[in-house]
Amino acid sequence: MKAIAMEQTVGWRAWGAWATRLLSRTGWLLVIAAGTAVPQNAPPPMARVRIPLTIFDSEGRFISGVRPESLRPAGAAVRVHAAEMNLEPRRVLLLLDLSASMRAGYRKSGWKTGLDLTRSLITNLRPEDMVALHLFAEKHEVVLEFTTDRALLARKLETLPDPDKNRKQVTRAYGTFTLTRDALEKAWKAAAADLRFGDAMVLVSDGAWDSGSKRSYKETRQLFAGSGVRLFVLRVDHPDVTYAATWDLPRTSITVFQFRFIYEYYRPGEDDLTQVALETGGAMYDPWGTDLVYYGKTTWVLDPAVAERTVLGLATQIAGFYSTELEIAVPIHRPARISLEVSDPAGRPMRGLVLSYPHYLYPAVARP
Repeated sequence: MKAIAMEQTVGWRAWGAWATRLLSRTGWLLVIAAGTAVPQNAPPPMARVRIPLTIFDSEGRFISGVRPESLRPAGAAVRVHAAEMNLEPRRVLLLLDLSASMRAGYRKSGWKTGLDLTRSLITNLRPEDMVALHLFAEKHEVVLEFTTDRALLARKLETLPDPDKNRKQVTRAYGTFTLTRDALEKAWKAAAADLRFGDAMVLVSDGAWDSGSKRSYKETRQLFAGSGVRLFVLRVDHPDVTYAATWDLPRTSITVFQFRFIYEYYRPGEDDLTQVALETGGAMYDPWGTDLVYYGKTTWVLDPAVAERTVLGLATQIAGFYSTELEIAVPIHRPARISLEVSDPAGRPMRGLVLSYPHYLYPAVARP
């Protein structure tokens, strides 16, 4: 395998050129020999289900060239039937947190950081990717439905209410608490007719995920179950800076420099939004990590290079994945957990890789 360094910015104008450079400049190439014989008297076709799968090395570089026979499933009785690179245009729903903890004070302004990261993410998405913009705190608002018009998106971002300057006005309009689970449900219902396999919902928030939602995380799981839509969390503030308790978030987090899934270090409980994101095939991205610059006692400054590379990693994971088709050997009557690993031509597990995919198969999905 040959590692090729990831560029910090994505400036491709055409989809074909963008896709080619995505694989050649951000990925590793795996070439694994095939040689599986097909029996003449094959059994009847089994039920099949598709899941999105992304594979990275420990430094956050995308792994390309993976073949179905190199993917080894465990858990539920399944077999990998196909794995094809999927670079279709995406629909990306951006859900921005406008709650009190995102506003100026408490040694930070999460809202300003969130806007900066949001603009950077939109810039790093491909021109044909459609973006929708939603806001939430106690109330949820659809600001802009899916569009490819980047100029319109820029104007909408510029005209969003500024909670740092107009705190009372924003509080009257949106409230103060962070009703994340309720907002995810409302955003899903608003966009359900447009969302499809491989699309993404990106929650831009400071880490105080919830404070009073009527919906449970079990219900949040059911929104995404079997859809192939992935949930990502883009962390806008450092855990030591936010005034709220970060009970839902361990201190270990993902950066492009230290690309590690929380799953490897932390076993969150059932009521954890980060867990839900991982189960959809998404992830939590945190540009802070340990790459901080501290000035005095009032301001934390995010390293622009770290922020850019983190957002680029998120954009890369949204854009490209393996559309992986699984054959189901037995009927599924309840959510069945699966796990996947990559093996070399000799059948040995390949270490140091990070696989992101939905962790469960659901009865409603496994159809002949």
